[in-house]
Formats: sequence, structure tokens, C-alpha cells
Amino acid sequence: MIKRKSNDVARQVKDLVVAVEPSAELLLYGSHCRGDCANGKDWDFLVLLDGPVDSARADRVRHPLYQLSLEIGEDIKAVFKDKQDWNDVKHKNVPLYERIRREGITL
Repeated sequence: MIKRKSNDVARQVKDLVVAVEPSAELLLYGSHCRGDCANGKDWDFLVLLDGPVDSARADRVRHPLYQLSLEIGEDIKAVFKDKQDWNDVKHKNVPLYERIRREGITL
């Protein structure tokens, strides 16, 4: 379960991402979604985008997330994937895919 501070940060992250990529889908995973985070733990997000993801496209989203990270004093990490590719059965046995499917919270 996400705690209050987590809700606030997760909402800020989602707002920043959809300002750049309006059709993006976000999932929070890791210690913040499990509720077992310690101070200074990073925030882990999966950002699903429509269509191919290249470094320039991901960087347009990373920049505002980096600024937020500086404001809150905690690292924000985002993994960027093409929605269609992410949902392909070929990822079924990939540990990150399994972990996010098991514990991720859609924002």
C-alpha cells in the first residue's frame, strides 16, 4: 500500500510524464509501492509509451523527473518501454517484467 508521501510524489511524477507524453502509462514498483522503503530509497517507475522509445524521447521525460528528484532530495528512476512491446509474451520470463507484474501499481 502506498503511503501519503508516496501518493504525492507518484502523482507529481505522473503529472510530469503526461505533460510530455499524454498517452503514457505509469506503474510504480519497488520499495515505495510495497511500503517497505527507507529514507533515501529511490523511486522506481515503469513508463509505457505508444510506439518506439529512443534515448531522445526518454530524455524529454527524464529531464523534468530529474528536476523533481532534486526538489524532493530522492532519486527517481524510470524505465521506458514501448507499450506494445512490453505486453508481448516474449517478456514473460524476464525478471523485471515478472517483478513489475507482481508488485507494480498502476498510477
